[in-house]
Amino acid sequence: VFIGSVVLGVKGGRMRRLYKKYQKLGRICETGDYMRLSDLSRDGGGPVPQMAEDLKKMMKSGFLPDSHFDAQEETLILTRETYLHYLLTEKFRQEEASLGEAMRRNLDQAKNAPEARMVLEDGEKYLEAVHACKERISDPEMRQKIEKLENITGKIFDEVKKRPESASGLRKFMSYYLPTTLKLLNAYADLSEREEIGDNIREAKKEISESLTGINQAFEKLFDSLFEDVSWDISSDISVMKTMMAHDGLSEDDLIVQEKTVE
Repeated sequence: VFIGSVVLGVKGGRMRRLYKKYQKLGRICETGDYMRLSDLSRDGGGPVPQMAEDLKKMMKSGFLPDSHFDAQEETLILTRETYLHYLLTEKFRQEEASLGEAMRRNLDQAKNAPEARMVLEDGEKYLEAVHACKERISDPEMRQKIEKLENITGKIFDEVKKRPESASGLRKFMSYYLPTTLKLLNAYADLSEREEIGDNIREAKKEISESLTGINQAFEKLFDSLFEDVSWDISSDISVMKTMMAHDGLSEDDLIVQEKTVE
């Protein structure tokens, strides 16, 4: 299966060396539909990383027209039929994993619904209190920072509405970060309403304003962290799609090879 038919008249020293390696590996893999690279290495094929690179070159050069690697590049699949079987198996495995993940999320949503409801109720109160603080402050720069805080915090609570299970990751946010931020804003508003303004008051207001910049950045990072699971699911889908495209000859490398063949 591995040897197959080879184009005669291989030209160039590099191609001749590659062909010799092809012959050597062919003697190791005379039978079988697939073989682990670790087994090939043990039987004299050379170090696994170098062997993997050589096999890729052989595939591009047309020595192994029906051969593919598995997703982890740990196994060389030698026939089209075996590779199709592998793709189907991987597809079913991905679907089962996705189904299991969906079931887990449904259970998490049901379990976390009370916590999510509490987060949203308390969150609405905090947003109202933050807005009230902003109305007491006339400084344009500080008001702009508070508006940004309102926007980020509102997005966090919107995500809890969409995915109640995310509420469990906001416990410290709700019990410490938001209350402390509101306390700082109230202090700033109180200082702004004083008729007598000395150096100490100006310094305190400056410190609160600067801290709010860092708070907004931290809240943005928290908001982004809520999408870690979503990002993982998307990456998994893309990985499967790339594998299928490579099999169907639709990957970028395959298209380049096809263009060169046409030329």
